[in-house]
Amino acid sequence: PMAEGRDNRRTYLLAGLLAGLAIATKYNNALILLPLILAHLLGRPPRSWVGWNLPIALLASLGGFFIGAPFIFFHLPQFLTDLAAIINHYQNLGHPGYDSADNWQQYVGFMLLENAAVVWLGLGGVVLAAVRHSRHDLILLAFPLVTYLQLSSYKVNFSRNLMPVIPFLALFAALFLVTAVTWLFTRLKSRPRLPFSSFRLPSFIIGVLTLLAIVSPALAIVRYDSYNALPTNRARATEWIEANLPQGAKLWLEPLSTDLVPRSKFRLEGGKGVLANPPEWYAANGYHYLVLSEAYYKEAAETGNASVREAYQTYIEGPYPAGMKLVQDFKKNPTDQPGARIIVLSTGLPVLPSAAQVAKVAQPADFDYGGLIRLIGWNAAPTARPGETVKINLYWQTLRPPNTNYTTFIHLLDKQGNKVTQIDLQPMGATRPTSLWKPGEIVGDDYPLALPPNLPPGTYRLSVGLYIAPGGPRLDLTNGQPAGVVGTLIVG
Repeated sequence: PMAEGRDNRRTYLLAGLLAGLAIATKYNNALILLPLILAHLLGRPPRSWVGWNLPIALLASLGGFFIGAPFIFFHLPQFLTDLAAIINHYQNLGHPGYDSADNWQQYVGFMLLENAAVVWLGLGGVVLAAVRHSRHDLILLAFPLVTYLQLSSYKVNFSRNLMPVIPFLALFAALFLVTAVTWLFTRLKSRPRLPFSSFRLPSFIIGVLTLLAIVSPALAIVRYDSYNALPTNRARATEWIEANLPQGAKLWLEPLSTDLVPRSKFRLEGGKGVLANPPEWYAANGYHYLVLSEAYYKEAAETGNASVREAYQTYIEGPYPAGMKLVQDFKKNPTDQPGARIIVLSTGLPVLPSAAQVAKVAQPADFDYGGLIRLIGWNAAPTARPGETVKINLYWQTLRPPNTNYTTFIHLLDKQGNKVTQIDLQPMGATRPTSLWKPGEIVGDDYPLALPPNLPPGTYRLSVGLYIAPGGPRLDLTNGQPAGVVGTLIVG
C-alpha cells in the first residue's frame, strides 16, 4: 500500500513496528528501514514526501526495537561501546579462520554449498527484476543487495550473517520460477497440437520444481540439527575432565576450551595460549594439566612465524615438551562434526604426590595437628623483597579422616612474635576440602603470601596452622601449640 501512494497511517505504524522488531533480532537488520523509506518515496510525487507518516514509521521502529531489546536503553553507553567493538572486530581485527579479503566470493560459496538451486533461481529473479525495472522490485531488492554489499566489505565472514538475506533470495527465486514457467506454458499453448490446456498443470510444475529446489537445503537443515543435538568436543572434554581428572587438580585452560568445568572441583586458570609461558613453567607453578583448543590455537599454529608454529606443533602432535604427555585427544571428525579439537596434556606433576616425591622437592617438616593431619614438608624462596608475593608450598598427609573442612593459615611473624601479614585459604582452593581426605593421602598445595610494601628488612618466621572458618576453633598440634613454625623468610 505504501508503494501505491496510500497514506494509511496504520500501515506506516505497523511497518515501522515490525522493522524495529527485526532490527532487535539482529542489529545489521537496520537496513530493513531502506525498503520502508523507498516505498514512501517511490509511491508518491516529491511534493508529498514531507508529512507525518514517515516520521511515525521511524518512531514506531524505535518502539519495536525497544520491545525486542529493552535492556539496551537502560545500558546505552555499554551497548554503544560493545557495538563499536563488534564493528572494529568485523572491519579491522578479523576472526581466525573466518576472515577474507574477498568476502563477496566467500558468501556466494556459503550459499551455493547447500542452496545451489535456490541461489541460481534467486539470481535469475534479480536479473528479471532489473529488466522489468518495477518499483516494487526495486523496493524488494534494496535490503538484500545493500546488506550483501555491506557484509562483503567486512573482514569477517560468518555464514550466519546471511540469514536476513535468505528470505529475499527465496522471493526472487519464486519470482523467476513462476515467471519462467508461465512464459513457457504461454508459448506452448500457442501451438494447437500440444495438450497444455489445463490451467492446473503450470501450478503443478511450479510446485514440483520448488520441491526439487528446496530438497537440498531441507536435508542440510535436518543434518545440521542432528549434529547440533550431539555434544560438541567442548562438552565431551568437560564431561571427561569431571569424570577422570583427580579433584583439586590445577588446570591451565586456553580460551574456547572447557569453560564449563566446575570451579568447585578444579583450580582453573589460563585465559591465554599455552605459549604464554615456557613448558617447564607449568609444573613449576603447580599446574597438573593443560587444555588446548583448536578454535584458539589454529591461526597461530598455521600462520604464525616459524618458531610459533614449531612450538605449537610440539603441544599438538608431539614430541611433547619434557615431562608432558597426552592424556586425552578429542579430535574433529566428519561423522558427527563435534567442532574444534580439544587436547588435554599432563604436565607430569602429580596431584597427590608420594612421600618419596615430597622428599625430593620439599624441606622436611613434622607437625601433627590433632592426630588427624600431619604437615610433612614445605618449600619457599629463602629471601624476598617488601611488596613481593612469596609462594609457599605445603605438603599434608592424612592420619585419620577429618570430619570437618579446615582452612589453612600462614602467619609471618617478626622477632617479637607479632603478625605482620597472613594468608588464609582452604587447601587446593577449596576444590579438595579436608573432609574428603583419605588416610595416608598426601596433598600438596601452594599459598601466595603477599608482603607489605613497607615491611622492614629482617628475618621473619613462618607459622602454619589449621582452623574452622570463619572464626572457628583451631586444630591444635598434639603438643598443645596452636601452630607450627616451619622456617624463616629473610626480607631485604
